[in-house]
Amino acid sequence: MKVLAADDQPIILKSIEHKLKSIDFEVVTAQNGEEAIKFFDSEKPDLVILDLNMPIKSGFEVIEHIRNERKSTVPVIVMSGNDEEATIVRAFNLGADDYIEKPVGLNEVAARVKRLLKIPLNVEDLQKDDEIKSAILQKHGVGVVIPCYNEEKRLKTEKFGHFVRNNPGYHVCFVNDGSTDNTLEILNKFKEGKEGSISVYNCLKN
Repeated sequence: MKVLAADDQPIILKSIEHKLKSIDFEVVTAQNGEEAIKFFDSEKPDLVILDLNMPIKSGFEVIEHIRNERKSTVPVIVMSGNDEEATIVRAFNLGADDYIEKPVGLNEVAARVKRLLKIPLNVEDLQKDDEIKSAILQKHGVGVVIPCYNEEKRLKTEKFGHFVRNNPGYHVCFVNDGSTDNTLEILNKFKEGKEGSISVYNCLKN
């Protein structure tokens, strides 16, 4: 089955995509409301997960398109950091089927998706990916800057990798602060495949 996930935070999208794919869903992602509408029409998803505060078109507009323009009954889950009662009520009045307040665990997201699609949730679904099984999606993206000077032999990339995998919503920027050893090479290699959550800035002078 296919899920459309729309959120303007790439780290959030990547985490949802990773989790749902690990339990055998096909996932299409959009970073704004306009893309979400476009992909809803073209991809014909079985369920939609939406943030409300997205650029170009809001999540509210996407729900209106799904329910009023397309007359679709596809389940819609709103996942938002907004906990105001008026916002939640508006989302339900427009046709949302569920409302999840961030921060939220990825296992909970998977469970709610399967519940709405009337698919049994197995214990194995919560254990398929040990790296993200306890991950929490935060309300907002958080940037962390880490200066590195001659850290070739001290940089614990394994621990940093574990942190970003288990803390969706964080972006870690390593600054090579004029190192004279192989720190930059180690950082660039570590960044490979993790560009959505790790960046490297090379400062030539300490």
